[in-house]
Order: sequence, then C-alpha cells, then structure tokens
Amino acid sequence: MSRLQSSTFFSKLIHLNANTKNVIRKWKCDSYSSLLGEKFIGTYNKDSSRPHRLLPIFKELPTENLVPPVIPEQKWTPNSIRLGVLARKKGMTALWDEWGVRIPVTVFQLENCQVTQVVSHGPNARRKNIVDIQIGCTDRRRPERYMTRALIGHFRKVGLAPKKYVELFHVTPDAALPVELKAAHFVPGQFVDVQGTTQVYRRHMVLRSPTVPLVQRVKERFDPGKVFKGKKMAGRMGGKKHTSHNLRVIKIDNALNCLYIKGAVAGYAGEIVRIKDAIRKHGTLAFPKDALPPPFPTIHPKVLESMPRELGAKTGGTDPFLIKES
Repeated sequence: MSRLQSSTFFSKLIHLNANTKNVIRKWKCDSYSSLLGEKFIGTYNKDSSRPHRLLPIFKELPTENLVPPVIPEQKWTPNSIRLGVLARKKGMTALWDEWGVRIPVTVFQLENCQVTQVVSHGPNARRKNIVDIQIGCTDRRRPERYMTRALIGHFRKVGLAPKKYVELFHVTPDAALPVELKAAHFVPGQFVDVQGTTQVYRRHMVLRSPTVPLVQRVKERFDPGKVFKGKKMAGRMGGKKHTSHNLRVIKIDNALNCLYIKGAVAGYAGEIVRIKDAIRKHGTLAFPKDALPPPFPTIHPKVLESMPRELGAKTGGTDPFLIKES
C-alpha cells in the first residue's frame, strides 16, 4: 500500500468514526429528552459535541413538590414516631450559658432535606403500624453524568431535583408528610439520637508489627495452644455506623437552617448524619415540658415565618460556681 493510499484509507476511517460518534451523541441526547419531557427538549443543543454537559436542562426542575404541600392536621400522642432528618456535620464550636459555663456543641446544617417517597405496607405486612419514608438531601450536581436514568426518573416523578443522599426512616402513619423539613422540626432542649460513621484510625494506637524474620507465633505451641480473646493483633478498626444517644439540642438557627447539639458525634466534618428523636426517652421524656406537644408532623410554614431567627434551650439554673456550706 502506497503512502497516498494509506493516507486516504485512514482519512476515511477517521471520518467513519466521527459519524459513529455523532450518532451515539444524538442517541444520548434523544434519550435524555424523552426522559425529561417535551418542556426540556429546547433547552440544550442536540448536536452538541459534548452531550454530557446537559446541566441547563435540570435547572428548570423544581426544588419542591409540583403539588402544593399540604401538611395534614394530626394530633401528637406519646406513641407517635416523628420523622428524622439528614444533615451535614459542619464542625464543633462552643456556647456559654448565663453563668459562663462552656457548652461544647456540634453544628449540623440541613441542605434541601425533602421527602422523596412514602411507602405504606399492606395489611399482611409484618409491621402494619409503620410507614417507610424516604428522605433526600443535597441536590446532585450534573445528575445526567453521575446518575442513572431510572434514578433521575424517580425524582422527576415527585417533581424534585435529583438528590445526592437518600435514607429511609420508619414512622407511624400519622407522622407521614410530603414536604420539606427544616431545622425548626426539632425543639430547643429536646433529646435526639445522631448516627454517624466512626473515623478510621490506628488500631490499638500502636505501630505495626515487625517484618520477617522477627514475627513469631502468638499461640505459644501446646500451652495454652490458643489466642486469648482481646489479644492486640492486626485488624481493621473504624468506618462503622455509631449512634450517639440522648444528645440535647441547645440552639436552632432558622436563617441558616442549623442545629446546635451538645456533645461530639462520630464522623468527619462534611459527612451526612441521621438525626431523629431520642428512642430511649419514650414519649414526653424526649421533650421539655414547655414545648409539648412538639411540631407534628412537622413545623407549619406560616408558624415558621413568625418565629425568630435563633431559638435557644433553657440553660443555667442555679449557680454552679456557688460554694455550698457544709
């Protein structure tokens, strides 16, 4: 094959590959247009050379339900199980009460925490009085690249922007609601359970074992002939779910949608955690007496508009620095 023939052959091959890529690009764009509906077809160029850059088509997706949310009027009972939320851990800080006592708190922020699905069980279900509610938070950037069509359609069905994190909560049927959750869903002074992921750190806080030929047996031959429980050996530690129970809500910031919870919580700053009412303090024990009944099934938007920006729990009481006479 001469140089002229070879150059012509490769030029035809390159042209064929380019046509094939254009067909694939057009198919991708058509598939997304059929998924999103007719109102989104004209918002991007089908002949674009970079079909994955379809972010403008998702800017018109609503961030709330297409149907105006209606909060059902329900009466709270001590046996009611309220819905929890997903929040991002921002870090730790400190607050001071009226006597100057330092209170270490962890700050959590709610990022577009919305209900994405409500699953009710049939009459033959094992738990008939429990409803599963799916919660999503943190809108996903460039969902057409990082999410499947089925998952995008799942959020489009309820008229919400695609979410990055999704979790399931179990509540009673009277606590089911199809609205967005705010920080005012909780009451200052109440007790909550926070579930996070423990950090991965060095096991037993020691260095690794020496390399060969210094490694020896640990079972000591015939006597005792076994490894005792609790022996410090190599293994994985951390990276597991851990729930901190009975943590008190010290302050709520309605403007920033933040919760200030007393104490430390497992996980790095920036991770997503689950927050719900304390399960070990049943009924009225989880809430202060002046806050009963709590917002049920959640805080009403009209009530939220009239609330101040910050709400704090009652702290202080008797002077802790007062010397008691014996």
